[in-house]
Amino acid sequence: AICRPLLRLAKLADKNPARLATLLGQPARLYNNKSGKKQKVDSGEWAFVGKAICDLSGGATEYAIPSSERRAGKVIRDHLEYLHHLGIPIVPEASELIRRLQSAATLAIHLRAAEPDWSECLDSVISSSFVAPMDDLAMTSSQLQEERLDLEQLPPGAEARVGDLLISHPLWSVLQAPFDSSVLLLAADNLTGLTGLKLNQPEGQTLEELLSASDQELPKVQGWMRTKSVSLGGPLMSHSEVESLYWIHSKNMDISFCGDLEVMQPSESLRFFRGCAKWSSDQLSVDLERGLWIHARPRAQSLHSICFDNVLATRDVWYAAMLAAVGPVLAEFPRGPAADPILKQALVNHYRAQATDMARQLFGPRSAEWERRLEAAKVCKAK
Repeated sequence: AICRPLLRLAKLADKNPARLATLLGQPARLYNNKSGKKQKVDSGEWAFVGKAICDLSGGATEYAIPSSERRAGKVIRDHLEYLHHLGIPIVPEASELIRRLQSAATLAIHLRAAEPDWSECLDSVISSSFVAPMDDLAMTSSQLQEERLDLEQLPPGAEARVGDLLISHPLWSVLQAPFDSSVLLLAADNLTGLTGLKLNQPEGQTLEELLSASDQELPKVQGWMRTKSVSLGGPLMSHSEVESLYWIHSKNMDISFCGDLEVMQPSESLRFFRGCAKWSSDQLSVDLERGLWIHARPRAQSLHSICFDNVLATRDVWYAAMLAAVGPVLAEFPRGPAADPILKQALVNHYRAQATDMARQLFGPRSAEWERRLEAAKVCKAK
């Protein structure tokens, strides 16, 4: 009897995949910044529920990337059959999975109810990180189809390489202001790690204005380059403005990173960035496993368009990239002044539950140490 409501929820998710977009799981691995290594996370008593959630989430362990190729109904049936063959009691597992799916569906319903009217808050959409599906210069369906980016979505476990795009997950980026609604190009991979450049945050200043304000000079820069605009490439900055500058250029659709400025021609495409993002290979692989980023591999023409062309000038770059890579389920994920507080609270509850589970694994639910820490936390909260 417990299986019927579970399969009913799966059927509803197949009809409306947005019910899975807010599904949150527990990551199997985290990255330890201090040790610089991957760290396994104990799955606790709901290991098999976590496996089902990972399958429902398109292979991501924490943030769901709903896949149109895997139907939720089939995932649930396979999961129940798997439990049966292993001799694991189905009722508690199914009950916990029902609770998780209902929680995700309830959050999705609240978000849709809170979604702002974009026509009434156009100013906040343009001036902030909130993502609007379309701006006031609406395109026809034929134009949208003609200019749609050609991106191949890669599974969360796929290895990242230079030329790939990272599209920030709309739920994760609620608490990550530097990467909210971001599209990053993996521009370099060397001994210091992988370097990414944010493609969709222009700063409204030219190279000449930046150099004049900093009273510095970029070696080998040519006169025609000084009128090029500068975009914010990421939060990581060096000691000086010049040292924080990066650039990409293209000749015959071949995009290069920080090439020799002295030999470039005005006919080549060139773009400057201030700052960047960096990961170690282990750190990025864990981030991709968790679903923090949607990993996409563009065709040459689409990569050139999103890096240099104005073909996407009337649409939000994040929306266009997410629509091409995943589809409307995440591209039209509700974000805005009304929806974001609901999402923030959901994430706070999620991370708090994770921390509680980890503490219980370390100290036990009834140990004296656990009670002491819990009491200390209550005192700190009261203060």
